[in-house]
Amino acid sequence: MGLGYLPPEHENRDNKYPNLYPHHAPTSLADCIIKLKSLDVIPGGYKDPRYLWDKHDEEMYPRIKKIPQKQYGWPYDFREAEWKADAKDTFKRICLQFDPDYRASIM
Repeated sequence: MGLGYLPPEHENRDNKYPNLYPHHAPTSLADCIIKLKSLDVIPGGYKDPRYLWDKHDEEMYPRIKKIPQKQYGWPYDFREAEWKADAKDTFKRICLQFDPDYRASIM
């Protein structure tokens, strides 16, 4: 989400924070907010609470993205109270349907 990693030739290149080059904080935060509002990234992985669903998850991401848009009016007529009431069960239903590992993680 707007994070820039050191170039590939860097000897310790991985996804660790020390390998990030500095960014202008307000610009980086604005970029993250835009991606969240547009649902380019969706927070809430079940294996790691810091996980972000995105286009690289070709099976789950499209299904998860459609739910707030079609069922809850995202972004222009978002029905937050309905979303909060249904979100946990909706997410569990999708995960049970499409991820066999999820069933084992909740039992």
